Amino acid sequence: MLAAAKFDRKVQFLRATVTRNALGQEMTAFAVFSGGAAWAAVRWGSASERRDSAAQGAAQSATFRVRATAALLSVTVKDRLRFEGSDWGILGRASVGAQGSELEFTGERLS
Repeated sequence: MLAAAKFDRKVQFLRATVTRNALGQEMTAFAVFSGGAAWAAVRWGSASERRDSAAQGAAQSATFRVRATAALLSVTVKDRLRFEGSDWGILGRASVGAQGSELEFTGERLS
């Protein structure tokens, strides 16, 4: 949990859309959606998490805390977020703060 969250980092949530190509195969594309931009407080994975990830060759993890909005409440683990030029897979979402006024998304860097 982030104490005294400082919402000073811009993130963009991307909605997953499944379509079919000419061969009938499912393709997933990610696109910006209305209301998907937010200011976030970012907490990088702990030192032990970073060591474990490096040992396993895994990607970097972080937690992104944002103020809850109707649009952001619709974000699921099928969607992604973009932060500082990299796309992040969403591993989980939790309501936090007074009466769920904020959301925390746990993410893993994809690119």
